[in-house]
Amino acid sequence: MKEVLLPLVISLFLVSCSEFTPEGGPDSNLPDEQPNENGGNVPADKTKAINFQDENVKQLCVSNWDTNGDGELSYAEAEAVTSLGKVFTNNTSIKYFDELAFFTGLTSISSQAFDICKSLRSVVIPNSVTSIAYSAFGECDSLTNIVIGSGVERIADAAFCTCKSLTQVTIPSNVRYLGCEAFAGCDALERVDITDLAAWCSTSFYDPTANPIGYKTNLYLNGELVSGHLVIPDGVQTIGKYAFSYYLKITEVTIPESVTSIGDGAFMCCEQLKSVHVGGNVWNISSEVFYGCEALETINLPEGLKVISPYTFGGCSALSSIQIPSSVQRIYERAFESCRRLESVTLQEGIISINEYAFFNCNSLKSIVVPNSVERLGRNVFSGCLTLNSVTIGNGITFIGSYAFYECGSLRSLYCKALTAPTLEGTILYKTPSNLKVYVPMSSVDIYKTAEKWSDYATQIVGYEFE
Repeated sequence: MKEVLLPLVISLFLVSCSEFTPEGGPDSNLPDEQPNENGGNVPADKTKAINFQDENVKQLCVSNWDTNGDGELSYAEAEAVTSLGKVFTNNTSIKYFDELAFFTGLTSISSQAFDICKSLRSVVIPNSVTSIAYSAFGECDSLTNIVIGSGVERIADAAFCTCKSLTQVTIPSNVRYLGCEAFAGCDALERVDITDLAAWCSTSFYDPTANPIGYKTNLYLNGELVSGHLVIPDGVQTIGKYAFSYYLKITEVTIPESVTSIGDGAFMCCEQLKSVHVGGNVWNISSEVFYGCEALETINLPEGLKVISPYTFGGCSALSSIQIPSSVQRIYERAFESCRRLESVTLQEGIISINEYAFFNCNSLKSIVVPNSVERLGRNVFSGCLTLNSVTIGNGITFIGSYAFYECGSLRSLYCKALTAPTLEGTILYKTPSNLKVYVPMSSVDIYKTAEKWSDYATQIVGYEFE
């Protein structure tokens, strides 16, 4: 009989206990609470007081936003706050403010809101916030946990500058802009998490200092390290400025047909990047896109590309050959500067101008044929090309900039097909060999020898029968 009664007694006891919750106990509000978007619990009765982890934070909140004077801050009172102002600025006592998640009336974390809060360790930003203003969390030396609300679209200059203890941050997929030095000085930052690669590609960074990924920071997509072969998602139309600048984990990039434009410095200083396939619909590759990609060996440039922008391939010291499509009209300044292994450059008819320093210090370039369509060569365009021995310039040339062939110590033959001597900005053959010959059309020899500045090279000018 005892063996039957004992389980029955225990069962009755457990049922009675499950129906009883001590008043004020930790679970007393749960039946009336609803989860908010940040993962916290907001009670149905918003007049209830928020239980703050940090007493210093509570006192500041109560002293500024306790509208009914009860010495507490209710969920409703927190929800009514529309600006933090400078309430917390330069406060070295506060440590935890995860309850900021309940301040859902905020649309912005104001400028310097938590600036120099050197003891602050943890903050949860509500999803109602769309922007984090200048230096909002600047010099929060102890900050180790920051939850950025999913509604944030803009992170301004220096927003998290010098958060020296921050090791990981998740950038929500709605973020479209990060300002100058947004995460500069976050020396412990090792991991940046994202959930949407297409959204990341579409984000615009003010400059390389705005992007939290860099030499020692890893980018994770849904928990997986982004490394090796990076495939830009189909459907992306624009790869934003500095989207992957200074990221050292990628070796190959495939850009789909949907992409039409690549922003400034998008792959700047990706020092392990070796190969890039560019989709056929890209018409704009902006400045510095592959600047400093010192391992880059192969890349295709599609027909339809309009220009080679400034510094696009500057410092790509492993690049040995490049074919410029006929759609390109201009090669801008320093586009191929210091491509020290560049041996072969194919220029198509259609190019109008090649700007200053475009091929500066391309030490392995031995010969170049400039098409008839080219009208202008900028100053120092081939200067420092130490092994360049033959240059042919088409018949459409009208202007050659100063020092165009400066320090081309191996140059032996310069062919210029133009019947009328092009205007020289200044000396073009300074520090070239004395036995260099300048070949011009037979019918134009006297024209060249008597033309301004060309006359300086009269003894080197020779007539030539061009086809």
